[in-house]
Amino acid sequence: MKKCKLFSCILSIFLVLSFTITSYAADNGIGNGTSRDDTTTFDEEFVSAEIMRNHGILISPTASYQLLDTSGNPTYTCVEFAYDNNSRVGYGIVDLCSYDLVLYSLDKLPPFEGTDLVVYSGILDFAIIQDDGETAVDLYTQDTVDVESIWSNERDNLSVKSVSDRENIVNSISADAITRSTETEIAVAGAYDESLVYSAGNYSGSYTTDCGINAVAMYLRQLDDYFGGGYLLSTLTTETKLKTSIAAYTNRTVGQLTNLSTTQLATISNGYTNEYGTSHTSISSSTYTWTKFKNTINNGNGGPCILRIGAGATSYWDSAHAVIGVGYTSGATSSSGSIRVNSGWHSLGYVYIGTSIPSHIVA
Repeated sequence: MKKCKLFSCILSIFLVLSFTITSYAADNGIGNGTSRDDTTTFDEEFVSAEIMRNHGILISPTASYQLLDTSGNPTYTCVEFAYDNNSRVGYGIVDLCSYDLVLYSLDKLPPFEGTDLVVYSGILDFAIIQDDGETAVDLYTQDTVDVESIWSNERDNLSVKSVSDRENIVNSISADAITRSTETEIAVAGAYDESLVYSAGNYSGSYTTDCGINAVAMYLRQLDDYFGGGYLLSTLTTETKLKTSIAAYTNRTVGQLTNLSTTQLATISNGYTNEYGTSHTSISSSTYTWTKFKNTINNGNGGPCILRIGAGATSYWDSAHAVIGVGYTSGATSSSGSIRVNSGWHSLGYVYIGTSIPSHIVA
């Protein structure tokens, strides 16, 4: 009986939200503080079970609220949480249609407040609808955009999982979570440094670049800060300065700044440190295997590496992406456990991917 009441409550709130959003599409009438679905118990349990299963960490949810998708429907739940005796915080975002944990961080709270009216997608990242109902702030670029530019019909006709479906999914992963509850994480020096997370945007002066330049910059900065120094010029103190310098070098030596292969990323890293550093990299690109990655991390005594993630290989990135691998969950194998990566996105920070996800490794 309780389940029926809970489902009825969720259904009624969802209908109210859907009606509000439909009205908004007609007259831009939505403002901050729109009613949220507060019956998210299973969503909180789902995030807790997934993080326990992936990382052996017991979290305590502290808040949960809904986000809109780019069709204007409330089909995501954001769950904020704390752990380690409330000394650390994080958040996870659940897609209520596929019931996947599509984004999470163990290092920070989301870049918005629970009272904000937030639109989420893997491409746009996050946008907050402003009080005027006509504009939104893209939290990735900090640009103000027209609300109409956010909406699309890509998620129309999707339905959220019922409460019973949510419960079944939570139960199905809880057993795995218990077996992982005693595991720890193995990570190299600098693996938790948020200042090493750069932007995948074009912070390269007049140069137009992509995540390849970004990955080289993050990789060399971590080496310079945590592995003896001398890899970078002492004048390259900011993200913009470093990425502009690497972009200029790449443009001069490779002749392109986008769609860089992992072989080119290795060539750039080696050549750049040889030309400008007193310490030098000696790395190469190869097809990824779990053994190669684990040997690079070397029980936490090794170093970081650049990983290539294929298009659509995870829910984080719709196109191919270069990230920095910095660790893995204890007990991980080629088919279980997770790799810890520096995503390259300020809004994502450090995230976790499956051990079989990368396609290439630069190490």
